[in-house]
Amino acid sequence: MPRINLLPVQKSKTQNNLKIEFILFAVLILGTIVGIVLWGNSVETKLAAVEADIFALSDEINEIKASAAKIEEFKKQSQTLEKKLLVIQQLSEEKTGPARMLNTIVNIFNREEKLWLMSLEEKSGQISLSGGAMSHENISDFHITLKRHSELFENVKLAKVTTTKSESANYFLWEINCKAKYMVPN
Repeated sequence: MPRINLLPVQKSKTQNNLKIEFILFAVLILGTIVGIVLWGNSVETKLAAVEADIFALSDEINEIKASAAKIEEFKKQSQTLEKKLLVIQQLSEEKTGPARMLNTIVNIFNREEKLWLMSLEEKSGQISLSGGAMSHENISDFHITLKRHSELFENVKLAKVTTTKSESANYFLWEINCKAKYMVPN
């Protein structure tokens, strides 16, 4: 019987299988490399986007810091201006207040016929008035009228009243002390 050696056929099948496995392995390696490259590109793209966001946010933060510094500067300027306005208002009050006070006193004396002013002294807002009157009622009316003008005078106190006799009549000398309130009218 003839003998047939089948080994070479089996060897060639094994070699074909090895070639196929090698090709599949190469395709798998190539696919893995392509996958890693694509994944790496994707990560780099995301990283670049995050870095761009960080850069944009840092620019925004710098702008906000600059705005905050300007706001603080404006606050300081505003406080300085408010102080200046207070000084201007105080100067205006000190300028117009005494004139208003004197005008009020003149008007009161013009209404009171039997009352006269002999002296008026002002030191640091404290006013001392002295004068004469024909009756206690005249002094009392003047005292009450000064108290009614609370926008100009406060702590109005009658200091003393003395009776004086002259050849023709008796009259009273009086002193009133008060504190001046120099205010600009609203």
